[in-house]
Amino acid sequence: AVVHTVCAYGANGAQDTVQVWAVDDGEPVLVDTLGEPSTRVTGPKPPALVDAAVEDGELSLTWTHYGEDDPNCCPSRLTTVTYELDGGALDRVGRPVIRGAG
Repeated sequence: AVVHTVCAYGANGAQDTVQVWAVDDGEPVLVDTLGEPSTRVTGPKPPALVDAAVEDGELSLTWTHYGEDDPNCCPSRLTTVTYELDGGALDRVGRPVIRGAG
């Protein structure tokens, strides 16, 4: 299971977290927790998770991505980061993919 949680801490502030869970002997087990990617990946302002998808054993997370001149209300890009489960932990696969206005 992939669980997305958001901690809203006032005004426009929020922090996204993604947890991946499995079932072991009928009991839920936390596999890994992912926080927001670094600003190197998503731009100068905190991102928000807009999509989580699981396909062929890979987890793809799509985050808002602010350009240098984007106002707080309106990120102009999206960045998708893909992970795979490797030995009980999530490892990033490939490079982040950035889409949207330059």
